[in-house]
Amino acid sequence: MLFRIVTLVFLFTVSFSAISKASLKTTPIYSSELTRLLEDLCDKDIVILGEDANHGSAKTLKVKAQITRQLIETCNFNQLGLESQVYDLIDFSNKLHTGNASAKRLQQSVSYFLSSAKVLEEFFVYLFEEAQNSKLEIFGFDHQIGGRGQFFAQKELPDQLTRYLDQEKIECKKKITQLTQWQYTQETPFGKEVIAELQSCLDKIKTATQKFKHNEDSKQIALMNNNLKSFLDAFSGNTFNARDKAMFSNIVEYFSRPSLKSKKKLVIWTATIHALKSNQGISGQLIPMGQHLNELYEKSVARIGFTALKGSFGRGTKIHAVPKANRGALEQVISKNHSGEWIYLDNNALTQLGKVEAKLINYIKPSEADWSRLIDGVIVLDTEEAIK
Repeated sequence: MLFRIVTLVFLFTVSFSAISKASLKTTPIYSSELTRLLEDLCDKDIVILGEDANHGSAKTLKVKAQITRQLIETCNFNQLGLESQVYDLIDFSNKLHTGNASAKRLQQSVSYFLSSAKVLEEFFVYLFEEAQNSKLEIFGFDHQIGGRGQFFAQKELPDQLTRYLDQEKIECKKKITQLTQWQYTQETPFGKEVIAELQSCLDKIKTATQKFKHNEDSKQIALMNNNLKSFLDAFSGNTFNARDKAMFSNIVEYFSRPSLKSKKKLVIWTATIHALKSNQGISGQLIPMGQHLNELYEKSVARIGFTALKGSFGRGTKIHAVPKANRGALEQVISKNHSGEWIYLDNNALTQLGKVEAKLINYIKPSEADWSRLIDGVIVLDTEEAIK
């Protein structure tokens, strides 16, 4: 296995220098690895950029931001979907159209693991400017409630959802507020009875909004209502599968909407576990979002995973060292033979490696798989960094 890894690194070094860069708007700060990666991604309609499931990887976020910016500027990507609550980014979009949005508001509208990363602060300013100039649409695709920050879902969503209700408005608003602000106690716990009451309210909201189905406002309420309903439905079954199916549905909703743009091209940020083409070799019970996307869009989608040889991950007081890669693991591809901060392994390289251990899903729990069957490429960082 070590011989194969060293051989691959040597082949990469020889072959990469021969690749033409004329078609890409690169600058000296971008490595040949980024150039190669963009050449693989530019002609795709959907690019999924993964990350460790712990969502505490600052260096990964920095590289994802770098790649995303180049995809927007070089390859004409015009949508960005984030693993963040759908609700707050709908509100951000509304405020953008009325001139009341800002980069800070955008940052507050995304999940805490993104909004708390200082390494992304300049990137949020860039994204806001692109959105403000109608060059980029930003949306969330997660149906979950309870994110830290994201104040629209906590404080304004109950009123928005119940807007078209009559007699039940006050009571349903109260019940939904309990959910979005998680006002449950031992005396009034969250359980089957509460879920049933909430589902009843959401059914009434669905009926009420259908009377105004041609109204843009009611369409947004219907979308948020459906997401909240699917979030509650997930408690009665396989939570992972229900969530990933909902995330897939939201992505299709935004990606398939009619647009004045000649062609939509979408970048997705999510954990690698959600991006996989299938669950083969990982878990027979999981059906990831990426599998649904693969069945619908097939070769027009590219999935890029991230891992690291060493470093740290986490945030605040919960910082962990990236465990040392075992002998023969995929992470050992980046070594003294490569001087950059990261190396890109395309699908051919993954095929040559075959079944191999890697920390692509979770830095703490390595998995062994034929990664060429699950993703289209891997970025191996030399050193990961925790979020500060």
